[in-house]
Amino acid sequence: MVQSPFYPEGAVCHLYVLHPPGGVVAGDSLGITVRVRERAHALLTTPAATKIYRSNGQRACIDQELEVAPGATLEWLPQDTLAFAGARAHIRTRVRLCDSARFIGWEAMCLGRPASGERFEHGAIRQDVELWKDEEPLLIERNACDADSALMKSHWGLANRCVLASMLLYPAEEHLLTAVRSLLGRFDASMAAVTEVDGVLVCRIIGDDMSMVRKLLVATWRTLRPKFLGLEPSAPRIWAT
Repeated sequence: MVQSPFYPEGAVCHLYVLHPPGGVVAGDSLGITVRVRERAHALLTTPAATKIYRSNGQRACIDQELEVAPGATLEWLPQDTLAFAGARAHIRTRVRLCDSARFIGWEAMCLGRPASGERFEHGAIRQDVELWKDEEPLLIERNACDADSALMKSHWGLANRCVLASMLLYPAEEHLLTAVRSLLGRFDASMAAVTEVDGVLVCRIIGDDMSMVRKLLVATWRTLRPKFLGLEPSAPRIWAT
């Protein structure tokens, strides 16, 4: 479902994507398609975390297709995904940009429920993220977060941390990269980094506290939005509830 659109800053449409069950279970398939038409500007978020419950062996699927027309802008800012111990799921997000389209968005996941003392000791989450422009791939990423994998434990991976997040922005310019690096320095975020590859700004964060990771994501968005879109930050009201 989509709640009524909000226009707290005039022309930009704020939309809250609602999933009444609040989560997915084994065998579920949840599909979301977003199309932003020519010269439109939409900011999409969710009212709460998406939960992936433990599996009986079957895999749940979340498939997100985001299409942005020429001259249009999409801000994709969902709240986090919470994978319970024992969850098995495949999450795929594909962003398709036309010429002169702009995109800024993030994906954040917590493996297990650390606030309840639950670690992700069994289960498997596959997370695919793709960013395309005019049928040419800009970024294709595959993460396989298996509870027993080296990715979860090695220093080159999550280093036993349970929260991972990525933010993407396109098209990026050098001053945007500089601004984010300055921000990360002020946060003393040793487990966060930002780079620019083929015009895509990529920010990575890992940690053990989703609230702190989300705080850094929001701070990064607040820093980038005026420089990238020429708009002051206008946080969705649902974030304050």
